[in-house]
Amino acid sequence: MKVSIGSRIQELRKREGLTQEALAAQMGVSPQAVSKWETDLSTPDLSVLIALSDYFHVSLDELVRGARTDVRYVPPEARKMQTRRFSASGSTQSRATR
Repeated sequence: MKVSIGSRIQELRKREGLTQEALAAQMGVSPQAVSKWETDLSTPDLSVLIALSDYFHVSLDELVRGARTDVRYVPPEARKMQTRRFSASGSTQSRATR
């Protein structure tokens, strides 16, 4: 079953031991706004989603989709090698040549 953004916000809030009022104060919104998010009557604006993800230390992807993604650092040298491999195989084209 797909979990809604509101359910994830509520879960994260409760995990931190916060009331709706306390989360609202942290985000600069009204407690009614938090209640509406958690009951899926509205969705936070993008700026608030970013603030929520920062506050709860989760990625936007995890907050919005519920999917935890592992992100790894790829050094510039390795990125160049990947680009060369794609270019050599002809699988990438510039937008101008499409």
